[in-house]
Amino acid sequence: MTLVRSAYSGHDWWSGAPYVQPAESFSYLLPYNFAMPALVMGFIGVTLMTMQRILAASHELETELKLLATIDPLTGALNRRSFNELFAQLQRSAEQHKTPLCMALLDLDDFKGVNDRQGHQAGDEALRLFSELCRREARKGDVFARFGGEEFVLLLPDTRLGDAQRLLERLLKAVAALEVQGPQGAFGFQASAGVAELRAGDSQDSFMQRADKALYRAKHMGRNRVDVES
Repeated sequence: MTLVRSAYSGHDWWSGAPYVQPAESFSYLLPYNFAMPALVMGFIGVTLMTMQRILAASHELETELKLLATIDPLTGALNRRSFNELFAQLQRSAEQHKTPLCMALLDLDDFKGVNDRQGHQAGDEALRLFSELCRREARKGDVFARFGGEEFVLLLPDTRLGDAQRLLERLLKAVAALEVQGPQGAFGFQASAGVAELRAGDSQDSFMQRADKALYRAKHMGRNRVDVES
């Protein structure tokens, strides 16, 4: 019996395969028992971080696209579409609460001459400086937008016609003090404005037409001035 046992001590007598002690057969797996969960958790962590970055980038892109949809890219003023939406809100509010609402159309004087003499790059800089000044001087609740070219519009809630005129006169005085560096040296520019006050039954077009007529008179009477609706 001893001889038989010794003869088969290195083999599994049932399968005939070499016999290996259980501790030896599984001991090489022990390091993996700890490594695999760590690898899995690491993979999950990296995946979550990547997803967070993708979501953050997506949110930033969405915010930027919304901003581009509402802002004039050259001047930083609101664009026409945004102005139209805000005008409708302010008009409803003014009519419901019986409060005044004024509109001013502003136009840079002789802007074609500025472009001809100084070049379009300097002209663009003049538009940016003008817009920056108007946005800085605007009160909380005022709406400032670019309508195209050198024409801008300013909505003044809770403001009577006389107060709006005085506000615009101060603004145009500040505009005349601006200075732009151009290829031909430093230069200044001026602007004119026409102001109207909301009337019962006004549409946006009828309101704006009265402001536009006032602007035309300001230009006709010498520029660098404010005129109000008659």
